[in-house]
Amino acid sequence: MEFKEYLLNELYSIAQENGIENEINVAEYRSFKMPDNKEDLLFVIKPITGGYVGGVKTQPLQIFCYSQLNNMQSAYLLLDTFAKKHSQFQMVENYIDDEQNQHSDFIKMNFDTPVSMRNFIQSEEGYRASVYCFGTIIICPDIRDISKIEYYVRTEGSTDIYENIEFLDATLSYGAVLNTTKYAGQELSVSIKQEAGLTLSMTLVNKYNLFCGAVNNVAYGIVAGNTNFRFKITQTSGSIRYVDMKLENAICPSSKTAAPTLTLTFRK
Repeated sequence: MEFKEYLLNELYSIAQENGIENEINVAEYRSFKMPDNKEDLLFVIKPITGGYVGGVKTQPLQIFCYSQLNNMQSAYLLLDTFAKKHSQFQMVENYIDDEQNQHSDFIKMNFDTPVSMRNFIQSEEGYRASVYCFGTIIICPDIRDISKIEYYVRTEGSTDIYENIEFLDATLSYGAVLNTTKYAGQELSVSIKQEAGLTLSMTLVNKYNLFCGAVNNVAYGIVAGNTNFRFKITQTSGSIRYVDMKLENAICPSSKTAAPTLTLTFRK
């Protein structure tokens, strides 16, 4: 689906949730005209120079909303809600190419808070650029990445209940201790694994939820440090891994000017 269609669907969904009845139009920069009805909201997508790295497309863009002054509050609400929902947003889009091969695009989005423009000029008639926001879309074709991490909460009947972890970044790393031996007459040594471990590191906002509560309980000694954390890790390829880990490290920096975060390290 093109971003133009995606944005239109999302804006109408937000409008319905907030009781906004204005007609919504979405167009691309340099290829639009003003709607005949001045009460309509017009959102214009303006791409900015991005780049390609290894087939991964990074596309910065701006979204402008043209409205009358009396509709600027609705325009700002729509754009602000869209930006909030799509900050650190990820999705997978599947499609079939001309040769009937199945492909998946892993799409990441991030949008800043909207900015209002020229919202006190009451003498002008018609439309003006009232609100805009800046964002970035990253399209990764056939890329394997971590798309979701969930924390096991409990089992109800035959159903396992998981809580989604809204991580800001996550790193899954494998490390091994090798026994390396040099054999006579051979140019290269031979290594044998003695032991190995899997480490999961992540940063997230410290919220009142079950996962952060469980981490804090271990950190404050309320529950045993050997408490098990079970994670359900989903990759963009659709593969799912279940991993049992112990909390190794938890850092909770506090700042007067930034959101409280948790930096966590788990080891299997």
